Amino acid sequence: MDFIVREKCSEMKALARMALRNNWGKIVLAMAIYYLLLITIPLAIDELIPGATISQYDPLLEETMEYPLVSTLYTALLAGVFEVGLYSFLIYFVRRREINASHLFDGFEHIVKALWLSIRIGFFVFLWSLLFIIPGIIAALRYSQSFAVLADHPEYSAGQCMGVSKQYMKQNKGKYFCLILSLFGWALLAAVPSALTLLLPEVLLDGVVYVLIDYVLSIPHFFFLAYFNTSMIVFYELVSRNLVAAPREEAAEEVKDEFNF
Repeated sequence: MDFIVREKCSEMKALARMALRNNWGKIVLAMAIYYLLLITIPLAIDELIPGATISQYDPLLEETMEYPLVSTLYTALLAGVFEVGLYSFLIYFVRRREINASHLFDGFEHIVKALWLSIRIGFFVFLWSLLFIIPGIIAALRYSQSFAVLADHPEYSAGQCMGVSKQYMKQNKGKYFCLILSLFGWALLAAVPSALTLLLPEVLLDGVVYVLIDYVLSIPHFFFLAYFNTSMIVFYELVSRNLVAAPREEAAEEVKDEFNF
């Protein structure tokens, strides 16, 4: 029998805030490291090693896009590794309320499996996207828990992780999508400082200086990442039944007590 997440998005976000209480600084620092690895280093590579590009057809935009070769390879090879590390770190934190930054690098222990999982998910989402945007989004939601499953069960194969994610999301894709949408406003607010780069003189829009400016202006985004990703892990804990929610009335009282309403 399929399990359906009954909790409201507001309740899942409340659980995330409860977990983050008194831990914001440490989790934000972890998100800063994650952002550095996934975004800032590729930007620096583009500035320090300009040159060759690769072409790729984008079915959504219906045009061929040009991408820097070195940073694109870096991201393609390591994005899944960083994703596994992020989920490993946050699962450990949400379950134990303990911080262990070394978990951010757990993905390197399973680098081949993480890469293969990235390729498989990208391939299936790409195939469904050829039909239209909506099937592609549905496919992305179907396999959205795969990296969390790998972080939680590193003994699973890539195919097993995708299968488990597919089972978890069978009747929960709508709830997960709504949870993401409910945090969209915070994403826009966090992006406001980064938009200030549009006002910078052109001399500052090239080179390592720009990379440093982008990183500093992204600090609000680290707070958003902490809130967003912790909320996603709460969803994973519910859908995987590692977290069994209390009856609604009892849960409401716990939240009130936690936030002194």
